[in-house]
Parts: sequence; structure tokens; C-alpha cells
Amino acid sequence: MIETERKPTKRIFGLDLLRVISIALVLCSHTSWIYPPSSSLLAKAVDMCGFFGVELFLFLAVFL
Repeated sequence: MIETERKPTKRIFGLDLLRVISIALVLCSHTSWIYPPSSSLLAKAVDMCGFFGVELFLFLAVFL
């Protein structure tokens, strides 16, 4: 027997999306170890992406 009804969840799509974005930012900063950027401005931007990704993820962990 297949259940076709959707069960209500307490998840909020926007918060899940922010979690995915924060993980993607951290993964983007980790790729700089594999493929080092050629310009120093780009390297700083990629490092800041990792910093903001970690901060956002920790904020969401505390909030949720």
C-alpha cells in the first residue's frame, strides 16, 4: 500500500535554503586549497566566503 498523503513538517524552506548556501560557501572556500586563485583579491574573496559560510551555519545552528 502506497501512502500518497504528505505529512506536515515543521521545516521552513527559507532556513533550509540558507543552510545549503552556507555549506556551499564553505565548500567554495575549500576549493581554493585545490585550485589556488591567481589574483590576491580573488583569494581574499574566496576566504571571506568561507568565513561567512561558517558564521551563517553557526548562527542557524543556534537559531534552530
